[in-house]
Amino acid sequence: MKSGWTTFINYELGYQWIFNKIMSDVNDNKYIDQKGFINLYMTITPEFRIESYLEYYKFGNTNARTTQFWDVKLNYRLKKQNMNLFLQGNNLLNSNSIQRFSISNISESLYTQKLIPLHFVLGLNKSF
Repeated sequence: MKSGWTTFINYELGYQWIFNKIMSDVNDNKYIDQKGFINLYMTITPEFRIESYLEYYKFGNTNARTTQFWDVKLNYRLKKQNMNLFLQGNNLLNSNSIQRFSISNISESLYTQKLIPLHFVLGLNKSF
């Protein structure tokens, strides 16, 4: 779901449920994966904009807690120089890893992926 307002704030919302079920002679198993997000876009002035991205993951059949990611980006546009300056903070909640459960006809697997810790990026985009 997206907003289309002409005011200073807009948003995007989404949520997804994925139902998984496997049946075999030896084993029956089912689980639900959940993914959600909310994105906020705030235009403070025509030159200054803030973008916020929050994502939520809950994978079925894991004992792991839910995993959330929050990124924020500050944009400042220099119109005369055709440049955009930005400061971006990634993984502001400092999540260490994400786990996912997978089932197939022959196996059950638990994947753990390490994540890049909280960090900031200062950047400049230039149009020629």
